[in-house]
Amino acid sequence: PGRLLEIDPNTVRLRNTINVNGTPGKLVFTPDGRLAAASNLRFGEQSTSLLVFDVQGRTVVANLGDGTV
Repeated sequence: PGRLLEIDPNTVRLRNTINVNGTPGKLVFTPDGRLAAASNLRFGEQSTSLLVFDVQGRTVVANLGDGTV
């Protein structure tokens, strides 16, 4: 599976890893900073979805859609 990496901007060291089923794209954040979302491509299955992350909890809270490419 793919991974989402949290990097400490001060030390440029790995803080945390969130495992995901697929390959997450560039993150976008909600205005309040509580959630982040990324497109997700699962190459073996040729399908896409939208991953939603709880930033503080460092977890995937939703995997929306399952469109075929």
